[in-house]
Amino acid sequence: MRDINNICLGCMNELEQNGTCGYCSFAERAFPQLTDALPYRTVLEGRYFVGRAFESNGEGMTYIAYDKVTDSTVRLREYFPEGLCERAPDGAVRVVSGCEYDFNDCMLEFLKLARNLAKMREVSAILPVFDIFESNSTAYYITEHIESITLGDFLKRNNNRLRWSQARPLFMPLLSAIEALHHAGIIHRGISAQTIIIGRDSKLRLIGFCVEDVRLSRSALVPEFFPGFTAIEQYDDEEQSGTWTDIYAFAATLFRTLVGSPPPDVLERAKNDSLIIPADITSEMPKYALTALAYALQIYPEDRTADVEAFRNEISGSPVVSAQAEQAKNTLQSNAAYENDDTDEDDEYDDDEYEAPRRGGGKAVFIAMLLTGVVILIIGALVYFTIFNKDSDSDLSSIASVESAPSFTSSDVSKEPAASITTMVNVFNMVGKSVASANSNELVKNGSIKLKVSTRYDDSYKYGIIIEQSVKNGETVEKGGEVSVVVSLGPQDVAVPGSIIGKTPDQAIIELRLLGFIKENIKTIDREEPSLPYGVVIGTSVATGAKANIFDEIEVYVNSYRSNDDNETE
Repeated sequence: MRDINNICLGCMNELEQNGTCGYCSFAERAFPQLTDALPYRTVLEGRYFVGRAFESNGEGMTYIAYDKVTDSTVRLREYFPEGLCERAPDGAVRVVSGCEYDFNDCMLEFLKLARNLAKMREVSAILPVFDIFESNSTAYYITEHIESITLGDFLKRNNNRLRWSQARPLFMPLLSAIEALHHAGIIHRGISAQTIIIGRDSKLRLIGFCVEDVRLSRSALVPEFFPGFTAIEQYDDEEQSGTWTDIYAFAATLFRTLVGSPPPDVLERAKNDSLIIPADITSEMPKYALTALAYALQIYPEDRTADVEAFRNEISGSPVVSAQAEQAKNTLQSNAAYENDDTDEDDEYDDDEYEAPRRGGGKAVFIAMLLTGVVILIIGALVYFTIFNKDSDSDLSSIASVESAPSFTSSDVSKEPAASITTMVNVFNMVGKSVASANSNELVKNGSIKLKVSTRYDDSYKYGIIIEQSVKNGETVEKGGEVSVVVSLGPQDVAVPGSIIGKTPDQAIIELRLLGFIKENIKTIDREEPSLPYGVVIGTSVATGAKANIFDEIEVYVNSYRSNDDNETE
């Protein structure tokens, strides 16, 4: 067992005799804890000794910690949604007034994700979840900790890129892990060179799992995007994300590994798509791999590879895909030669003849890839990619202009009392945004604007979105003044989901609570159904698919029938 009074807070290894760390050179005075993070040396559940917080986003913070029970270093994930809560002096989490609904619902999602990940221990390419608990008025889960660096840092230390022959054996096991996650209903939505780590065993592992809301543009949480890796549907509230979202991010990460830089941000590509792989890199890759990348990096979901199985088939080079790749290569080479032809014989060619194959309706501009044998003039003209760091919520994070009243001198006012100076600030747009986003605006954070939050049910706006503000966008309010906002609680009548059938009672209750049903009004009742397994939900008092008022009582029927096999198992 380690002496917690002699542990490095940066890596949880024991300190040298002179009080320094021989492993990571961490010094507490040089590295103060992140703002709002748990204080150094906090102990949770009587066993987890908290060290440095090394990562935070709109969902929460991740710490390195020491487990006194197992004598091991672990990762501690804390639910601490930015803008919805604050840290009390005793380390507890205090919910911001008016944000209770968003905080509690997203915490249920956080716990649901943790429980789902805990079931995936057999997947070696993710860090297993060992413990889940609630404390400090929030939730936590514990995962394994391994010595590692991010894929991005690894590449920077290794000539900034890998050859296809090096990348393929690294990425294919990770692809299988993502497929297993998808089959379990877990979509990552944040795969990138920053959320993949490589350990001493030279294996890639996926980290950075978060609730869905933190990876979408309009939600209760401050969004986290990864420029170059985030798919276009994550920026659009009307589009659905899914397995195809992770396919785009995985392909973008593979692209970054092979090329040395990620693709341009998808919002820039949507305006002017010109994604190029230099010829010296394509010469290292089989043609079917180029085709697979092209399909996976389509801008729009309807044109993109939809799932892991399809992507694996394509990037592994099945006979059908190989034939498509040959066609793509010939077409692109002809196109390149055509574009560099100095003659005036333009009429000899039909533009449609040089459009590379694509999926779906073909709304996206296809990815132009230069293959081996392209004219030297084009290689000399290659320009490497700029990563467009787009702020997905810039209208909320920008600081409004501040207008000061003119100053007065004694001659201006003669013998009258000195005039008071009033500072006014411009109010920003909050309608259509989440409370967390509004609370994260600099004007709110520094006290220039104070929000007064009220709520109401609304069928037009989804849960957690601001639907009204008392002072309109662009109007002014006295500095420190109050702006009232109304936040939607979503619809009051919701459809009872059929997905709860076959689940455990706890899983069903969480799903119903996420829809808004009150915990005290959800009753579990035993019923016998010989055709279904013991202990699972077999029905509800409201037919699945039918709508119910979230304030009404709802009964969840749980199968109490035990077969002889069930009795023998016990």
